[in-house]
Amino acid sequence: MPNNVVNFTINIDGNTYKGAVQLNDALGNVLNSANQATQSLGGMFKQLMSLDALSNVVGKVSQAFQSMVGTSLDFETQQANLKTLLNGDAEATESLVNQIREYSKATVYSRGGMIEAQKTMMAFGLDAEYAFGKLQNIGDIALGDEQKMKSLALAFSQMSSTGKLMGQDLLQMINAGFNPLEVISQKTGKSMATLKEEMSKGAISADLVAQAFEWATEEGGRFYQGAETAAETTAGKIAKMNDTIDDLKVKLFEATGGATAWIAEIGNM
Repeated sequence: MPNNVVNFTINIDGNTYKGAVQLNDALGNVLNSANQATQSLGGMFKQLMSLDALSNVVGKVSQAFQSMVGTSLDFETQQANLKTLLNGDAEATESLVNQIREYSKATVYSRGGMIEAQKTMMAFGLDAEYAFGKLQNIGDIALGDEQKMKSLALAFSQMSSTGKLMGQDLLQMINAGFNPLEVISQKTGKSMATLKEEMSKGAISADLVAQAFEWATEEGGRFYQGAETAAETTAGKIAKMNDTIDDLKVKLFEATGGATAWIAEIGNM
């Protein structure tokens, strides 16, 4: 069998459907080949949807198909949430999603996790472009740890909404592995004791802390290219592959007409 041919088998209610899809050998080209894959699989899934086996969807749809549908519907919901936060601007939503997708491909973070962090920051009133820029700083500081990335995004958002650094937000940042006061101390020459006293008086502005995030991730900073470096580890490569597979699931589901067509087909049974 040629290296670029992948066999697939899907079982629904005891009926087995087999086929083959041609994909490029290199993982980096999988998504570029997705259009070829959807041409082969799209018609098959449309046929499957008309089978009596789908009369009991929960019990009879194969695990693989359920996974594809679940991933796609989650992504569709996330896109709808972003569109709402962008005041219904479909073009801006598509642009933002594409930026997040490209960043996810280059790092260890999942697209879904990135979108959730982006939503959090925008929900606190941060501009979409500004939030995404800061999210990239946060991604480097979290060193590939998605939970830390989300925690830092929340703490940064909370701080930004009040306009100043408060003790609770600082503690949350420290617990996620980053103390912005240390960076500010290094850059300004002020002692940690002085900065903590200023913080207690509300004198450490959100803008200064945002600058600390940039200082920490610029060339020469402690966390410079932290996310990209994490992506080169074995765990990072596996995470990137999983995200690539999720992207392929979405493309395959869209080839069937998406959720609207799927639900309509079931309703006609």
